[in-house]
Amino acid sequence: MRIGIALTNACNLHCEYCFAQNITRRHHLFLKPDEYKELLEFSVTGSDDIGLAGGEPMINPWFREILNMTVNDNRVHHVIVYSNGINGEKYADDLMNPKVSMLINVNSEKDIGTESYERIDKFLAKMKENCDMMGMHLSDKLGLGVNIYGNDFDPKFIIDLMHKYDLVYLRTSITTRVNEPELEVLDYFRDRLDSYFNVIKTCIEAGLIPTADCNQVPRCLWTEEHKQFFISHGMEDFVKQSGCFSPVITLLPDKTAINCFSLEEISKVDIDNFNNLEELIGYYEVNINNFIPSAYTNEQCKNCIARKKKLCSMGCPSMHMKSLKKFIDMEENLKYDE
Repeated sequence: MRIGIALTNACNLHCEYCFAQNITRRHHLFLKPDEYKELLEFSVTGSDDIGLAGGEPMINPWFREILNMTVNDNRVHHVIVYSNGINGEKYADDLMNPKVSMLINVNSEKDIGTESYERIDKFLAKMKENCDMMGMHLSDKLGLGVNIYGNDFDPKFIIDLMHKYDLVYLRTSITTRVNEPELEVLDYFRDRLDSYFNVIKTCIEAGLIPTADCNQVPRCLWTEEHKQFFISHGMEDFVKQSGCFSPVITLLPDKTAINCFSLEEISKVDIDNFNNLEELIGYYEVNINNFIPSAYTNEQCKNCIARKKKLCSMGCPSMHMKSLKKFIDMEENLKYDE
C-alpha cells in the first residue's frame, strides 16, 4: 500500500475544484527534514512505497534534502511525487533517481496563467532532455493527469501537451467539491456523464489511453453505446474499473493522518495514537472503509451487487458524507452500549 506524506499544506495554485482546499487554505506548515524523518519512520513500518504530496511538495524549501533522504533509505523501494510541476525545473536532475516517478496534474493556461503554464512546459522539456540523455522515455519517469470540471471542459490543451512529449497514458478524474450540501450521487454523475464521455472519447481518438482515478463514474450509468465504444477501442477495462474507491492515507505536517483528503472531517487522527502504519491502516479499514458501501443515498444502489461486493463506492464518499457519518455514529453507539 502506498502512503502519502504531505510536505506542506500550502500550494502555489488556488483551484476552485481542489478536494484538498480545506487543508491548503489553513495556516501553512512546511515539514523540516527532522520532522519529515519522523513521519518516514512511521511510514516504512507498513509500506516501501512512499508518496511525497502536499499542497504542492516542491514549494517546501527542504524538498531536495527530503527527497534525497527518502531515496537513500534502503527500506524505500519507490517514491512518487504528486505535483503540479510549476516548481519542478530546478529539481529535474534530483528527480532522475531510479526510485522516483511523478504524477503531474496539469491545468490549462487559461486557468493558471501563461507564466505558470510555461514553467510546467519547461519542466517537462528538462525532464525529457534528461531522459533522452539516459536512454529512457519520458513516460518511464512521469505521467500527466487532469481533473475534469464543468460540462464545457476542453481537453485540447492536455492532448497537445501529451503529443508534444510523446506521452500516452492520461490520468483523469471528475472533480467534486468537498464543501457542498450532500449531493444525490447518481444525478451528479448523470449531469456530467455526456461531457465526461466526450472528453474521454476525444482523448482516445487522439491516440491517448485515459485511465480513471478518483470519483469514478458508477458503472451502472454507462450505456451500451458507451460500452461498445470502449470495447471497439480495446478499452473495456475503463468501464470495469468504474466506481471503485481506493483511499491513499496521507500524513499531514501537524502529525495527523487522514484516510483521504475528502474524508478529513471523519478520518483525521493523531498518529501518536498508533504504534505503526499497519495499525493505522487497520483502524481506517474497520472504522471508515467498511461503512462506505452502506452509505448510499439513492434507492437504485440499495440492491446493487457491485455495491454489496465493494466493487462500487458510488463516487467520492464525500458526496454522501451525512449517510457515512450516520453509519459510523451507529457503530460508535453500539460500542458504547457494550
